[in-house]
Amino acid sequence: MICSTLTEKGRKKLRNLLQCNLDIFAWKPADMTSVPRHIAEHRLNLREGCSPVRQKKRGQTADRNQAIQEEVRKFVEAGIMKEIHYRDWLSNPVLVKKHDDSWRMCVDFKDLNKACPKDGYPLPEINWKVESLCGFPFKCFLDAYKGYHQIQMAKEDEEKIAFITSQGIFCYTKMPFGLRNVRATYQRLVDKAFHKQISKNLKVYVDDLVIKSRTEDVIVRDIEETFKTLREMNMKLNPKKCTFGVEEGMFLGYKVNTKGQRVCPDKVDAILSLPSLKCLKDVQKLKGKLASLNRFLAKSAEKSLLFFKTLKKCTKKSNFYWTAESEEAFKQMKQLIAELPMLTAPMEKEELIVYLAEAKETESVVLMMEKEAKQMPIYFVSRALRGPEINYTSIEKLVLALVHASKRLKRYFQAHPIIVIIDQPIQHVLSRQEVAERLRKWSIELGEYAIHYRPRVSVKGQILADFIVERP
Repeated sequence: MICSTLTEKGRKKLRNLLQCNLDIFAWKPADMTSVPRHIAEHRLNLREGCSPVRQKKRGQTADRNQAIQEEVRKFVEAGIMKEIHYRDWLSNPVLVKKHDDSWRMCVDFKDLNKACPKDGYPLPEINWKVESLCGFPFKCFLDAYKGYHQIQMAKEDEEKIAFITSQGIFCYTKMPFGLRNVRATYQRLVDKAFHKQISKNLKVYVDDLVIKSRTEDVIVRDIEETFKTLREMNMKLNPKKCTFGVEEGMFLGYKVNTKGQRVCPDKVDAILSLPSLKCLKDVQKLKGKLASLNRFLAKSAEKSLLFFKTLKKCTKKSNFYWTAESEEAFKQMKQLIAELPMLTAPMEKEELIVYLAEAKETESVVLMMEKEAKQMPIYFVSRALRGPEINYTSIEKLVLALVHASKRLKRYFQAHPIIVIIDQPIQHVLSRQEVAERLRKWSIELGEYAIHYRPRVSVKGQILADFIVERP
């Protein structure tokens, strides 16, 4: 897809560039010719002394069995799989439902993964990657075609990733989904291949790539440079998932545009469509879904405290009891999630503002920036107090909230001057010699950053007190 907001000249340049680089795209699995082994291949690092595990064959329903047959046939024809016989390591296929109701075939590699230590290669921080796209009017969102399958397995490790079906035993010749350390292998490859571009105009997270630019001419030049690198790696893109020259797009679960980022609409709809909770498993699912939205939700710990208490009381499934109070809190939570604000990204060295709040069992922080005479949110942080923390004084809870925020948002605190707006004498308390041991410890931790304290002299409505921010 090419964005219609581009000028006619820009669209023409982009069309010509794409037509000259059709070999970069794969239209079917057979079009993938794999990254050469001398550039990258995936190896298993089995712990010494690990005994092979042969999983017992699991039965599949007729429709699932048919989907497995079709997937295996397609991948064997494309050279991604091959048939083998009598291997020591053996796993079962697992089918996962996709958004379009089709099936994705994975393999249950849990036994093999236990035998492989975790690769220590660091994956990039998602929030930082997403934020770096804000402020750029032109973006290209690129997706590798069946990304993992473009990297080959080491020959000696192919037969260890065998799986059993009703048609026989097969193994992958390319990197499969579900195998430990494949993301690290892929990230290592793209970091090495795009190292010159990554610092300037390209953001890469495993098999997702985004090219960003402020002008049409530069975006075309950067696309051409990216295509050149992809051709050198022999890596193919999925044309169905590539968009060029757009202002807004989805990246790593966030909708990003020039002004900032919003949460993925699918994540919001997944909670809004939930019925009343009927069992412990429903509450656990809700807790997991809320965790992905915490950054956008003010005072999330305070608002979801009832759910946490329900989980804490339920040591057994039979102990579950959903009260009318919990149901009311659940409805209020839905209403708040339906109106989540847009988050913005700060400029380099820009002064950031922090507001703190404490309650009996929770603490909350919001990180903001001043933009066009308005304060815009960057990040919400909230947590439930534990054990003796509940009995801390109000001042101690506020200082603890600031310490926790400085750890959670370390990269903001290190790169920006921080202004804490507070109506409590935090600075005076921390500077005293005869303070409690924990306050002295927290003072030393906060001394690492350029933090300045200002009194809260006015509150415009409930904006500052309740962290309710005007929506853009």
